[in-house]
Amino acid sequence: MSYASPTVYFSRDPAIAAAQMLQSQWNGVLPVDVEQLAFDSGLEVSHRSPFDAEPFPYSGRFIRDSHLIEVNASDAPVRQRFTIAHELGHFALGHPDALRDYPSVFSASATDPIEREANLFAASVLMPEDALRKVYRSGQATNLDELAGMFGVSKVAMTYRLQNLRLI
Repeated sequence: MSYASPTVYFSRDPAIAAAQMLQSQWNGVLPVDVEQLAFDSGLEVSHRSPFDAEPFPYSGRFIRDSHLIEVNASDAPVRQRFTIAHELGHFALGHPDALRDYPSVFSASATDPIEREANLFAASVLMPEDALRKVYRSGQATNLDELAGMFGVSKVAMTYRLQNLRLI
């Protein structure tokens, strides 16, 4: 399989970098195809299982030199999508390798600034602000389950995004 040469995004702001990526690579169809975004950015996504050979299982990692995102294939599909978007954020924001991202780095309580940036990037890519506002205000989705399903994310991720955008 042939991959595009890795694209460099110039903004260090996670929301702006996500918007730049979406503007240049997203076809506007929901849910956002995060694996296609990674591919179009010159990265390979590998679904690996099991990841529990380590003392603690991890959700994913980004290896810059290999242009590779590895994701735990044992995780739920919505978790895998967020992990891919999170690792794509490490790439787009110019972070060093994320050798092991354990489940705790994906939570809202993560304290490492780099992990928080990657989380904001992931939320911004998977739940683009303009698309989410349009769907939310138009009534296309009438409850949290429908919204989460439409965007291919967990209800928890959708709740945080709605709160952060002050829609609820």
